[in-house]
Amino acid sequence: MGYNFKQIKIEMAEGISSVTPNASLLFTANFFEQSGLSKVIDSSIGARKRKGASDSEHIMAMVMSQICGGDAIEHQKYLKSRVEILGIGVPSVSAGRSYMKEFHDSEEDKNRGMGKSYLPRPNEHLSGFEKVHGHTFQTAYRLAPLETITIDQDATLQPTSRPDTCFNYKGERSYQAFNTYCPEYDLMLGTRYSDGNVPAGFEQLEELKRMLSLLPEGVKKVKLRSDSAGYQIDLLKYCAGGGNERFGVIEFAISCDVVKEFKESARIVPESEWRSLRKDKYDTSRLEWAELSYAPYSLSGSKKDPEIRFFAIREVFEQRQPAKKEIKDVPGQKELGFEITDDEITELESKYEELNKLHLTPMSGKIYKLFGVASNIMGQSGYEIIHWHRARCGKSEHAHDVLKNDLGGSHVPSHLFGVNAAWWNITVLAMNVINIMKRFFLPRGYETNRMKTLRYVFFTLVGKVVTHARRKILKIYSGDAGADLLMYALNKLEGAMPCET
Repeated sequence: MGYNFKQIKIEMAEGISSVTPNASLLFTANFFEQSGLSKVIDSSIGARKRKGASDSEHIMAMVMSQICGGDAIEHQKYLKSRVEILGIGVPSVSAGRSYMKEFHDSEEDKNRGMGKSYLPRPNEHLSGFEKVHGHTFQTAYRLAPLETITIDQDATLQPTSRPDTCFNYKGERSYQAFNTYCPEYDLMLGTRYSDGNVPAGFEQLEELKRMLSLLPEGVKKVKLRSDSAGYQIDLLKYCAGGGNERFGVIEFAISCDVVKEFKESARIVPESEWRSLRKDKYDTSRLEWAELSYAPYSLSGSKKDPEIRFFAIREVFEQRQPAKKEIKDVPGQKELGFEITDDEITELESKYEELNKLHLTPMSGKIYKLFGVASNIMGQSGYEIIHWHRARCGKSEHAHDVLKNDLGGSHVPSHLFGVNAAWWNITVLAMNVINIMKRFFLPRGYETNRMKTLRYVFFTLVGKVVTHARRKILKIYSGDAGADLLMYALNKLEGAMPCET
């Protein structure tokens, strides 16, 4: 039976509607209040102490806008009419723009620019996000305490076409966020915003120390994972040598530099000592690993230096298969075989950046892609350590994808650095609030849902506000999956975090 659109007559209604298509945002507002997040925002940010909407009202409105699919401050105007009938205040767009300027420090701009790595110091308002993210993490910890946690440190680029933005290592204009992520809670513990020309691992040890100071008191042990940006002598010695007074030795697995000496150490490993990295019979990976007798002088020049293990990972480089589609005819590639020399590989790598990243190395008559991992973990096999380290890519990088593609993290709202840094921090807060909701306040199974699913099932719940006996009542209709989820989430929130009296 077909549907005739002409049967439906459309009329524009006058006045203010009592119906909202985003009734489930009531949970977000309640979470801000009952978790104490609103109080922490107001006390820590402090950009609106006397006039206009409070800090928590501004930030909660931007978080809600991103949850609904907005990715710019201007999108708050669409949110305003939808949630104000729920008693949730939404500042105007002009007020929001004015508010965001409070996070910018014009004096710090003088130190930024190409040719130098500089991290602008956040002003008193922008620095308040550290406590906000710390409180959000503490909230998740209170709901499910853990004595041992993992932190993944990784950077992500935020491309932009603004002409006053610095170029990154790819030759593109961008900003960059260096994030500290905890996979056990699926939360960002913190983030650091910078220009795109700042190296990803710049002052990583200082950032690690700052993140460690935010962890709840009940955390007894910390483990660290990072890509090769974290392969820094001071960071490795700090972790392996027990430099942190509270946590002592921090176990880590960090991608290491594949230098000439590392390649030589991998070459002399007997073929019988290379082992498969396959997880099971369904794993088609042809990766192999071996532990090396490798000790760079920078990490072994003194008897006091901690013991660090090095693992090589290799995979056969397929002949006539370009590293990227655009490399259609690599000179000399047909000769990649038994007779190719180190000099020929070096020449190819110098011409093609993608090949250089593979660290091509001749071994036993074949050409291998070669990678490395450094670790101070002594009680586990290399197989376990490497797989634990490689799991980082599926976690923290997924979080970056959510921030930039599911939320508003890909948007650069201003030419002012502080405004962009604040917007990125608000995006991180939005992701953390959503992930806490998914894990602790929705039924089992929703923790893996992406935002497009949550918007379809949960955040597009229609509700009608009516007044009865001087009270406002939100009517949602039984049988709607979103209605059942909202009642489930609000009941769990009330039980876990009762309202303060």
